[in-house]
Amino acid sequence: MRNTIPTATTIVLSYLLLSLFALSISGAGKQVDQRSQNGLNTITFTTPQGRVTVKLPDDIRPGDVISGSIVAVPTTPDSLNAHVIEIESKRIALADRILKFVTSAAGPISLILRDAAGTEVGRSAIPMRPANRASPSAFALPIFGQNGRPIEIIGAFDGDLSNTRCEVGAQRVAIIAESPRLVVIQLPWEPVGETTITINEGTNTKTGEFRTIGVRLTAPKTSLLKGEKTTLTVQATGLQGLKQNVPMDLVTTGAVDTEGGNIQKITIKPIDVLPDGSATLTRTLTGMETGNFNVTATLDPAKIPRKQL
Repeated sequence: MRNTIPTATTIVLSYLLLSLFALSISGAGKQVDQRSQNGLNTITFTTPQGRVTVKLPDDIRPGDVISGSIVAVPTTPDSLNAHVIEIESKRIALADRILKFVTSAAGPISLILRDAAGTEVGRSAIPMRPANRASPSAFALPIFGQNGRPIEIIGAFDGDLSNTRCEVGAQRVAIIAESPRLVVIQLPWEPVGETTITINEGTNTKTGEFRTIGVRLTAPKTSLLKGEKTTLTVQATGLQGLKQNVPMDLVTTGAVDTEGGNIQKITIKPIDVLPDGSATLTRTLTGMETGNFNVTATLDPAKIPRKQL
Protein backbone atom coordinates (compact mmCIF):
# COMPACT_ATOMS: atom_id res chain seq x y z
CA MET A 1 0.00 0.00 0.00
CA ARG A 2 1.18 3.51 -0.66
CA ASN A 3 2.09 5.82 2.16
CA THR A 4 -0.78 8.20 1.50
CA ILE A 5 -3.84 6.12 2.35
CA PRO A 6 -7.27 7.79 2.50
CA THR A 7 -9.06 5.43 4.89
CA ALA A 8 -10.44 5.95 8.35
CA THR A 9 -7.94 3.56 9.91
CA THR A 10 -4.77 5.11 8.57
CA ILE A 11 -2.93 8.36 8.98
CA VAL A 12 -2.74 10.61 5.96
CA LEU A 13 0.91 11.38 5.29
CA SER A 14 2.26 14.74 4.22
CA TYR A 15 5.75 15.96 3.39
CA LEU A 16 7.97 16.90 6.30
CA LEU A 17 8.65 20.56 5.66
CA LEU A 18 12.32 21.09 6.37
CA SER A 19 12.17 24.82 5.74
CA LEU A 20 9.29 27.27 5.37
CA PHE A 21 10.27 30.34 3.35
CA ALA A 22 6.98 32.21 3.06
CA LEU A 23 3.26 32.03 3.61
CA SER A 24 1.24 35.04 2.56
CA ILE A 25 -2.37 35.87 1.88
CA SER A 26 -2.78 37.88 -1.33
CA GLY A 27 -6.49 38.66 -1.21
CA ALA A 28 -9.87 37.09 -0.59
CA GLY A 29 -9.65 33.43 -1.50
CA LYS A 30 -6.06 33.80 -2.70
CA GLN A 31 -3.04 32.34 -0.98
CA VAL A 32 0.62 31.90 -1.86
CA ASP A 33 2.58 29.19 -0.07
CA GLN A 34 6.31 28.62 -0.56
CA ARG A 35 8.28 25.72 0.87
CA SER A 36 11.71 24.13 0.45
CA GLN A 37 12.35 20.38 0.63
CA ASN A 38 14.55 17.75 -0.98
CA GLY A 39 16.28 20.18 -3.34
CA LEU A 40 12.99 21.83 -4.38
CA ASN A 41 11.39 25.22 -4.00
CA THR A 42 7.67 24.53 -4.23
CA ILE A 43 5.39 27.55 -4.72
CA THR A 44 1.63 27.02 -4.65
CA PHE A 45 -0.93 29.64 -5.68
CA THR A 46 -4.43 28.89 -4.38
CA THR A 47 -7.17 30.96 -6.03
CA PRO A 48 -10.93 30.68 -6.61
CA GLN A 49 -10.08 29.52 -10.15
CA GLY A 50 -7.88 26.66 -8.96
CA ARG A 51 -4.46 25.73 -7.64
CA VAL A 52 -1.17 26.25 -9.49
CA THR A 53 2.06 24.69 -8.19
CA VAL A 54 5.51 25.60 -9.51
CA LYS A 55 8.53 23.46 -8.61
CA LEU A 56 12.02 24.91 -9.01
CA PRO A 57 15.45 23.82 -7.78
CA ASP A 58 16.49 25.38 -4.46
CA ASP A 59 20.01 26.00 -5.80
CA ILE A 60 19.54 29.04 -8.07
CA ARG A 61 22.45 31.40 -8.73
CA PRO A 62 23.05 34.46 -10.96
CA GLY A 63 23.39 33.64 -14.66
CA ASP A 64 22.00 30.11 -14.31
CA VAL A 65 19.85 28.30 -16.83
CA ILE A 66 17.00 26.96 -14.68
CA SER A 67 14.07 24.73 -15.46
CA GLY A 68 11.16 23.52 -13.39
CA SER A 69 7.66 22.11 -13.65
CA ILE A 70 4.10 23.45 -13.42
CA VAL A 71 1.06 21.58 -12.12
CA ALA A 72 -2.36 23.24 -12.57
CA VAL A 73 -5.55 21.95 -10.92
CA PRO A 74 -8.49 24.10 -12.11
CA THR A 75 -11.70 24.49 -10.13
CA THR A 76 -13.65 23.95 -13.36
CA PRO A 77 -12.29 22.66 -16.69
CA ASP A 78 -11.73 26.15 -18.12
CA SER A 79 -11.13 28.24 -15.00
CA LEU A 80 -7.35 28.47 -15.45
CA ASN A 81 -7.37 28.84 -19.23
CA ALA A 82 -4.93 31.53 -20.41
CA HIS A 83 -3.35 31.97 -16.97
CA VAL A 84 0.43 32.31 -17.20
CA ILE A 85 3.48 32.17 -14.97
CA GLU A 86 5.79 35.15 -15.28
CA ILE A 87 9.43 34.84 -14.22
CA GLU A 88 12.46 36.91 -15.29
CA SER A 89 10.22 38.88 -17.72
CA LYS A 90 9.20 35.66 -19.45
CA ARG A 91 5.59 34.45 -19.56
CA ILE A 92 4.92 30.71 -19.68
CA ALA A 93 1.49 29.15 -20.28
CA LEU A 94 0.36 26.71 -17.60
CA ALA A 95 -0.36 24.17 -20.33
CA ASP A 96 3.37 24.09 -21.19
CA ARG A 97 3.98 22.27 -17.87
CA ILE A 98 7.72 23.10 -18.03
CA LEU A 99 9.27 26.51 -17.46
CA LYS A 100 12.81 27.42 -18.46
CA PHE A 101 14.57 30.74 -17.94
CA VAL A 102 17.96 32.39 -17.37
CA THR A 103 18.49 34.15 -14.06
CA SER A 104 19.56 37.76 -13.78
CA ALA A 105 22.62 39.09 -11.97
CA ALA A 106 20.77 39.79 -8.75
CA GLY A 107 17.97 38.28 -6.69
CA PRO A 108 15.53 37.44 -5.38
CA ILE A 109 13.50 36.44 -8.42
CA SER A 110 9.83 37.39 -8.73
CA LEU A 111 7.47 34.55 -9.64
CA ILE A 112 4.04 35.87 -10.65
CA LEU A 113 0.78 34.19 -11.58
CA ARG A 114 -1.32 36.26 -14.02
CA ASP A 115 -4.84 35.69 -15.32
CA ALA A 116 -6.10 35.91 -18.89
CA ALA A 117 -6.29 39.72 -18.67
CA GLY A 118 -2.69 39.96 -17.44
CA THR A 119 -3.77 40.91 -13.93
CA GLU A 120 -1.48 39.74 -11.16
CA VAL A 121 -3.16 36.97 -9.14
CA GLY A 122 -0.27 36.15 -6.81
CA ARG A 123 3.45 36.70 -6.38
CA SER A 124 6.34 35.02 -4.59
CA ALA A 125 10.03 35.87 -4.19
CA ILE A 126 12.45 33.06 -5.06
CA PRO A 127 15.73 33.27 -3.13
CA MET A 128 18.96 33.32 -5.12
CA ARG A 129 22.22 31.98 -3.74
CA PRO A 130 25.64 33.63 -4.19
CA ALA A 131 27.41 33.05 -7.50
CA ASN A 132 30.46 31.42 -5.96
CA ARG A 133 29.78 27.73 -6.35
CA ALA A 134 31.38 25.82 -9.22
CA SER A 135 29.52 22.99 -10.90
CA PRO A 136 30.45 19.54 -9.56
CA SER A 137 32.90 17.56 -11.65
CA ALA A 138 31.25 14.21 -10.84
CA PHE A 139 27.80 12.85 -10.16
CA ALA A 140 26.83 12.07 -6.56
CA LEU A 141 24.05 9.49 -6.75
CA PRO A 142 21.91 8.78 -3.69
CA ILE A 143 21.96 5.15 -2.58
CA PHE A 144 18.40 5.10 -1.28
CA GLY A 145 15.21 7.16 -1.28
CA GLN A 146 11.57 7.02 -0.21
CA ASN A 147 8.88 5.83 -2.60
CA GLY A 148 6.66 8.53 -4.05
CA ARG A 149 8.98 11.34 -2.88
CA PRO A 150 11.37 13.67 -4.68
CA ILE A 151 15.11 13.26 -4.31
CA GLU A 152 18.03 15.29 -5.67
CA ILE A 153 21.00 14.14 -7.72
CA ILE A 154 24.15 16.27 -7.59
CA GLY A 155 26.21 16.67 -10.75
CA ALA A 156 27.18 18.77 -13.77
CA PHE A 157 23.98 19.61 -15.65
CA ASP A 158 23.00 22.28 -18.18
CA GLY A 159 19.84 23.47 -16.39
CA ASP A 160 17.49 22.13 -19.10
CA LEU A 161 15.46 19.22 -17.75
CA SER A 162 14.07 18.35 -21.19
CA ASN A 163 17.34 16.69 -22.23
CA THR A 164 18.00 14.87 -18.95
CA ARG A 165 16.94 11.27 -18.43
CA CYS A 166 16.76 9.23 -15.24
CA GLU A 167 15.75 5.62 -14.66
CA VAL A 168 15.18 3.71 -11.43
CA GLY A 169 15.52 0.07 -12.36
CA ALA A 170 13.92 -0.24 -15.78
CA GLN A 171 11.41 2.55 -15.08
CA ARG A 172 11.92 6.06 -16.42
CA VAL A 173 11.14 8.65 -13.74
CA ALA A 174 10.04 12.27 -13.99
CA ILE A 175 12.56 15.11 -13.79
CA ILE A 176 10.92 17.82 -11.66
CA ALA A 177 13.54 20.59 -11.70
CA GLU A 178 17.11 21.25 -12.78
CA SER A 179 19.92 23.74 -12.17
CA PRO A 180 23.52 23.53 -13.42
CA ARG A 181 24.42 21.67 -10.22
CA LEU A 182 21.50 19.33 -9.50
CA VAL A 183 18.36 17.67 -10.76
CA VAL A 184 15.36 16.65 -8.68
CA ILE A 185 13.54 13.47 -9.67
CA GLN A 186 10.24 11.98 -8.53
CA LEU A 187 10.65 8.43 -7.25
CA PRO A 188 7.94 5.93 -8.24
CA TRP A 189 5.66 4.25 -5.70
CA GLU A 190 6.52 0.76 -6.88
CA PRO A 191 8.52 -1.38 -6.77
CA VAL A 192 10.41 -1.10 -3.48
CA GLY A 193 13.69 -2.80 -2.69
CA GLU A 194 17.14 -3.04 -4.25
CA THR A 195 17.56 -1.78 -7.80
CA THR A 196 19.76 0.68 -9.73
CA ILE A 197 19.58 4.38 -10.57
CA THR A 198 20.85 5.76 -13.89
CA ILE A 199 21.26 9.42 -14.79
CA ASN A 200 21.97 10.62 -18.32
CA GLU A 201 23.03 14.18 -19.16
CA GLY A 202 24.13 14.59 -22.76
CA THR A 203 26.84 12.01 -23.42
CA ASN A 204 27.49 11.43 -19.72
CA THR A 205 25.71 8.43 -18.19
CA LYS A 206 26.25 7.08 -14.68
CA THR A 207 24.63 4.11 -12.93
CA GLY A 208 24.77 3.18 -9.26
CA GLU A 209 23.16 0.84 -6.77
CA PHE A 210 19.92 2.17 -5.30
CA ARG A 211 17.20 1.15 -2.90
CA THR A 212 13.60 2.40 -2.90
CA ILE A 213 12.21 2.27 0.64
CA GLY A 214 8.48 2.15 1.27
CA VAL A 215 7.02 3.79 4.39
CA ARG A 216 3.53 3.08 5.74
CA LEU A 217 1.83 4.49 8.83
CA THR A 218 -1.34 3.06 10.39
CA ALA A 219 -3.40 3.67 13.51
CA PRO A 220 -6.82 2.39 14.61
CA LYS A 221 -8.00 5.97 15.12
CA THR A 222 -7.10 9.33 13.60
CA SER A 223 -9.15 11.40 16.06
CA LEU A 224 -8.85 11.10 19.84
CA LEU A 225 -10.77 12.30 22.86
CA LYS A 226 -8.84 13.96 25.66
CA GLY A 227 -6.94 11.22 27.51
CA GLU A 228 -7.76 8.58 24.88
CA LYS A 229 -4.89 6.48 23.47
CA THR A 230 -4.14 4.76 20.20
CA THR A 231 -1.12 2.95 18.74
CA LEU A 232 0.81 4.30 15.78
CA THR A 233 2.60 1.68 13.67
CA VAL A 234 5.42 2.71 11.32
CA GLN A 235 6.51 0.08 8.81
CA ALA A 236 9.39 0.42 6.35
CA THR A 237 9.70 -2.07 3.49
CA GLY A 238 12.22 -2.89 0.77
CA LEU A 239 15.08 -3.32 3.26
CA GLN A 240 16.34 -6.78 2.24
CA GLY A 241 20.12 -6.93 2.49
CA LEU A 242 20.38 -3.54 4.21
CA LYS A 243 23.99 -2.71 5.14
CA GLN A 244 23.72 0.88 6.37
CA ASN A 245 21.50 2.77 8.79
CA VAL A 246 18.40 4.52 7.44
CA PRO A 247 17.62 7.90 9.09
CA MET A 248 13.97 8.88 9.40
CA ASP A 249 12.09 11.88 10.81
CA LEU A 250 8.81 11.20 12.61
CA VAL A 251 6.66 14.28 13.26
CA THR A 252 3.23 14.41 14.89
CA THR A 253 1.01 17.49 14.81
CA GLY A 254 -2.33 18.09 16.46
CA ALA A 255 -3.57 17.86 20.04
CA VAL A 256 -1.76 14.61 20.87
CA ASP A 257 1.31 13.54 22.80
CA THR A 258 3.54 10.95 21.12
CA GLU A 259 5.53 8.44 23.13
CA GLY A 260 9.13 9.62 22.78
CA GLY A 261 8.13 13.13 21.66
CA ASN A 262 6.20 14.70 18.79
CA ILE A 263 9.41 15.30 16.81
CA GLN A 264 11.73 12.29 16.66
CA LYS A 265 14.88 11.25 14.83
CA ILE A 266 14.64 7.53 14.15
CA THR A 267 17.37 5.23 12.87
CA ILE A 268 16.51 1.93 11.21
CA LYS A 269 19.50 -0.40 11.58
CA PRO A 270 20.27 -3.57 9.62
CA ILE A 271 19.66 -5.59 12.79
CA ASP A 272 16.07 -4.27 12.86
CA VAL A 273 15.18 -5.78 9.47
CA LEU A 274 13.00 -8.89 9.44
CA PRO A 275 13.45 -11.73 6.88
CA ASP A 276 10.70 -10.23 4.68
CA GLY A 277 12.69 -6.98 4.34
CA SER A 278 10.51 -4.92 6.66
CA ALA A 279 11.16 -3.07 9.92
CA THR A 280 8.40 -1.95 12.26
CA LEU A 281 8.15 0.33 15.28
CA THR A 282 5.20 1.47 17.36
CA ARG A 283 4.42 4.56 19.41
CA THR A 284 1.55 5.27 21.79
CA LEU A 285 -0.39 8.45 21.04
CA THR A 286 -2.40 10.16 23.79
CA GLY A 287 -5.03 12.81 23.16
CA MET A 288 -4.24 16.06 24.97
CA GLU A 289 -7.47 17.62 23.69
CA THR A 290 -10.29 16.24 21.59
CA GLY A 291 -9.44 16.43 17.89
CA ASN A 292 -7.62 15.06 14.86
CA PHE A 293 -3.90 14.59 14.46
CA ASN A 294 -1.44 14.08 11.60
CA VAL A 295 1.79 12.10 11.43
CA THR A 296 4.56 12.28 8.83
CA ALA A 297 7.43 9.85 8.40
CA THR A 298 10.14 10.80 5.91
CA LEU A 299 13.68 9.74 5.22
CA ASP A 300 16.04 12.53 6.26
CA PRO A 301 17.43 13.84 2.92
CA ALA A 302 20.37 15.59 4.59
CA LYS A 303 21.63 12.22 5.83
CA ILE A 304 21.04 10.07 2.76
CA PRO A 305 24.42 8.61 1.70
CA ARG A 306 25.68 9.34 -1.80
CA LYS A 307 28.21 7.67 -4.06
CA GLN A 308 30.56 9.71 -6.26
CA LEU A 309 30.72 8.43 -9.85
